[in-house]
Amino acid sequence: MVAENMRDNETIIDTVITWGMVEGDLQKQFKTKARTGPARSAKLLSGGYVSKSALITFDWSDEQERLPKRGMIKITSSAGMKALSELNGAFLRYDEMATCFSDTEYNFYKNAPQVGILDEIPVPNFIGGRPFGVDGVEAGYTILEFLENVHNRHVFHALSPKTATEAVKMLARIAAYSLRHRKEARILAENEVFEDFFSDFTRDQRIQEGFEAIESRWPDLKPAIDVMRTKSKVFTSAKNFKNELVKACKHETIVHGDMWPGNILFNKSNAGDYSIRVIVDWQTMHIGNPMEDLTRLLSTGLGADEYRNRRDFYLETYYETLKAETKGEELPWDSLEKLIEDYEKAYPLIAIVWIPPFILVLADDHIREHSDGEDDDVRLKTFLDKYRLMIEESAKYIKKWKL
Repeated sequence: MVAENMRDNETIIDTVITWGMVEGDLQKQFKTKARTGPARSAKLLSGGYVSKSALITFDWSDEQERLPKRGMIKITSSAGMKALSELNGAFLRYDEMATCFSDTEYNFYKNAPQVGILDEIPVPNFIGGRPFGVDGVEAGYTILEFLENVHNRHVFHALSPKTATEAVKMLARIAAYSLRHRKEARILAENEVFEDFFSDFTRDQRIQEGFEAIESRWPDLKPAIDVMRTKSKVFTSAKNFKNELVKACKHETIVHGDMWPGNILFNKSNAGDYSIRVIVDWQTMHIGNPMEDLTRLLSTGLGADEYRNRRDFYLETYYETLKAETKGEELPWDSLEKLIEDYEKAYPLIAIVWIPPFILVLADDHIREHSDGEDDDVRLKTFLDKYRLMIEESAKYIKKWKL
């Protein structure tokens, strides 16, 4: 009995989640009495700030053919949220935010197979999990299928035009699904994530500290940053921020909420071309203005020159794909011109809360040390050029629309 208790209480990748919890949860999920065996293991894959993930192998004692052999477990904890907040000052309410992130993603993966969205967008298959806080445990987890031979692109890489176009069309299909299946979209994404997530981000002190961080990195862009500062009044509350984002959008849709290349896993061909395998990290999904996702994707995915020269191509691609996929449903905008206007009005608002976390976490040395076979100086220039452009574009749009 003592040995069994020790076995059940063994923790997974130094978190508060134990093998006993996972085993019990999956026994309920798959209606089995099988136990994990002596060859079970959990190998750390990623030690992120908010969550940790591991390749988990179960080694079931029985029903091996029916039960999952392995998966990717993602554990979100209060401790991880606290560590992130101490690094960049993001959140004051560690437990609430960890609960929000963990449960939003768990509910998405659990419900997605039942509401038809998997026919529209690729996401990993759901194996099991548990909500945050069960039995007083300050963590939650989700287990997904483990995907082999996938590749990442980071903010210091530039997506090729072909890959970026594929991603833009994917976002359009998410929005189109939301318009065709409004009830199902709300089952997946109607929550308090936006309000909870930005309640700390929209503290005046937090916003001003963000501007100071931007200016310390790019002091020569102070005039543009000062233009961005004029939008501080929007961030008096998360509710006001949300209202400002959606006021030009007639119909809200599912918003991923953290749509940048790092949350897309790619296939890579022998020729070096990347194509989308799955979209991951649905912790901040909500119902809102789809321009939230499009501004994030284009600003962090495209190289600066590609953005300057071909931004409108991607916006038109999004609009035309959305029109084709909605099958007659009314669009959030009456024309491509209205979409572009909404994009340009949303862009600086997203940039104000989006730029500081990246530049606080990603120091120049970190970017240079990221080993991916690419030139260190090229990576760093790609990153810096993107973020300089975000500042310049934000100021341009604020002036253009007299925001």
